[in-house]
Amino acid sequence: MRKILKLTESELVSLVNKMITEAKRLKNQDMIDDILDKISSQGIDSLDDTERYILDNPDDDLDKTGDSDFMSHELDCLKSYIEFMFEPSDVETDEDGNYVNHEGGDLYVWNNNETPEDTDDCFDRFVGYLGELVNSEAFVECEGMDLNDVDAHVYEFFLDEIERQKHFRDDFDELLQ
Repeated sequence: MRKILKLTESELVSLVNKMITEAKRLKNQDMIDDILDKISSQGIDSLDDTERYILDNPDDDLDKTGDSDFMSHELDCLKSYIEFMFEPSDVETDEDGNYVNHEGGDLYVWNNNETPEDTDDCFDRFVGYLGELVNSEAFVECEGMDLNDVDAHVYEFFLDEIERQKHFRDDFDELLQ
């Protein structure tokens, strides 16, 4: 059963002001305010990865002395791994059709060169292979990266890359028509 509350204008203003005040108690509120100002003056495309990270995680323990630069580097490395993993491969097989080697990205290795749909099974294969790739230190610029540091972002980046791939295919299909 719903109840109807009657508020005077001053009570409503007071309630809204209280909500705004509570919302501004984020750890990184000063950085968020700066980012919002930048968006309003230059647009959302002007944000770098660190600024996007701060907007997505406003209560993370960051300060302006370097932690955010470290996290930005870690997130950039994760994105580069994921982009590489979503690139199709040219696969080399032997006479019997068995896999020998591949060139290009690693999409063949973990998902048979098919851009995945958002399924748990596919994500599990993706994470398993991502772990192997990170531990192999295949990307020299990301050497020493710990997957645990960016673990919270893997699923989000996975979904973002699927969406990016879908848009790319849609745009390509439109060009062909």
